[in-house]
Amino acid sequence: MTELPHIKSNSGRYALMKQKYSNKNKGRVSVVSSFIFFSFIIPLAFGYAVWRPMTLLWTLTVKQSNHIFWMSSCCCWILFNVKVFEELIYSRKLLLVSNIVLDICMIPTTILPFALSYDIFQIMYKLIFGHPLLFKTKKIWGFCILTISFILNNIGFYRGTHISTTHYTIKTKKLKHSKIRIAHISDIHIGSRLDKLPQKMVNKIIEENPDLVVITGDLIDSHNVISTDLSSFSAFKERNIPIYYTIGNHDIMAGEEYVSSILQYYGIIYLKNQVTQIVIGDEIIQLVGIDDVQSVTKYNEIFDSITSSIHNNIYTILLHHRPQGYKTSVQSGQIDLQLAGHTHDGQVFPFNYIVPLFHSKSYGMYHIKDSSNELVLYTHPGSCAWGPHFRTAAKNLITIFSIESSN
Repeated sequence: MTELPHIKSNSGRYALMKQKYSNKNKGRVSVVSSFIFFSFIIPLAFGYAVWRPMTLLWTLTVKQSNHIFWMSSCCCWILFNVKVFEELIYSRKLLLVSNIVLDICMIPTTILPFALSYDIFQIMYKLIFGHPLLFKTKKIWGFCILTISFILNNIGFYRGTHISTTHYTIKTKKLKHSKIRIAHISDIHIGSRLDKLPQKMVNKIIEENPDLVVITGDLIDSHNVISTDLSSFSAFKERNIPIYYTIGNHDIMAGEEYVSSILQYYGIIYLKNQVTQIVIGDEIIQLVGIDDVQSVTKYNEIFDSITSSIHNNIYTILLHHRPQGYKTSVQSGQIDLQLAGHTHDGQVFPFNYIVPLFHSKSYGMYHIKDSSNELVLYTHPGSCAWGPHFRTAAKNLITIFSIESSN
């Protein structure tokens, strides 16, 4: 296939940063806090995660201990900032390197919560019993921390590089007498990953023989992605399987203009705050696409602007990147199924317990009711992992919906 020319999008990360930092006071606070977080807090946390188990397993002098800590922090700073700079400048080479770097950075991340748990336990033990833990006990802790981390890393990298399929059946009176099969994928994050998993995903979807495929955002997450990175999606076009897409926050950061040009090349239809009707056999369904927005207020504004285009007696599926706005959707009585993604169900332990604090409908199927209206909300856990090829929360997933007539 022919490579598309790479355009520097006017709607990508630079535009977002300019908009975010246009207010001088807020902009300065954001720049300073981001610099402190990425250049100090993260490297120090990673350095601590490497340093702590080593101090438990071996007797080190203060000088040796300090050297290990600062060398680990510096290494993590260098590795982590490869990704930061790849995001800030147009560098394909850094994108290729960052795919490896993020996987390396995942190893101390799995150690961190258990290293912290040791220090918390040690402080409590000393307060209760008046003396520190014995060296033998410390060695057991250190061995356990590394063993658990080793197991989690193996599980995480296995689950991050494999994909599963799940099926749901939904009954409706809005179909005449037939069944429609829809493949829902989300958060593929091409850019974070340049491996074979998207091709495996496409092959599995084709085996399911869907009538259409829908993508709820974050297909691309770097403006250094080139069109051939999505070559696996050409299989849908060759088999005349329609693909519909709504934009996600990472696609926006990659640049809406450039992402749109790639989508068009592969025949992926971008539903930008619009409604479309699709004929499948002798059935008609409706798709509503709403661009990714952070606030429910903005979602409501967009929804209200397109609601007059939605026909009430046709089975209607709404695509929106985040699991929000469903209260507005159900109150309208016009939406039957709302599909979302974004959360990854936390992706990595213990974030799967933190994400629900920000998104109450963070993963799975939910039946949303309001007086006489009802819709089904489904939050996808992500078809591929974001950042490292790693996940210990949920699985990489393809979701197949069978929409069947209940008449």
